[in-house]
Amino acid sequence: MKKQLLTLLTGLLLAGSLAAQVTDDKLSRYCNARFSYCLNYPTTLMYQGEESANGDGLVFTNTAGAEVLRVFGRLNQDANGNTISLEKQFRTELNKKGKDRKVTYKKLGKDFFAVSGYENGMIFYTKVIQLDKAFGFAMMRYKPEEKALYEQSGVLEQVFSSFR
Repeated sequence: MKKQLLTLLTGLLLAGSLAAQVTDDKLSRYCNARFSYCLNYPTTLMYQGEESANGDGLVFTNTAGAEVLRVFGRLNQDANGNTISLEKQFRTELNKKGKDRKVTYKKLGKDFFAVSGYENGMIFYTKVIQLDKAFGFAMMRYKPEEKALYEQSGVLEQVFSSFR
């Protein structure tokens, strides 16, 4: 019991010190030329990878090299070239099936939607924005024990509120 309590306290202290560090650090901005979307990200927690070969987006990794954030654009058309509405894309996201997928939050706005929850033992947060004849996707995934690091520190808010 003492070992578990010590581990928990150490984790909380580490998350708290990293959270303070993130809010004080300068944010960097990634902008995608092909689909004309941008977002801010903290350089102390996320490292920008190389843009994909077709220029639709990229992956950000954490200090351990694991993917935490993926951003990309996609034309809002189905395989037959028919336009997909934001509402239809929202329904598609809600109907995704995954091992232990549980949606805990969903919101459809005028020009965006957000869905979050748990899947495969990870927390996920997805925001999709309506662009000119396309959608912009930002998808973040992290372990439940990193919740303080990404959510309570304000990182999640900084990244997704800047996604336009």
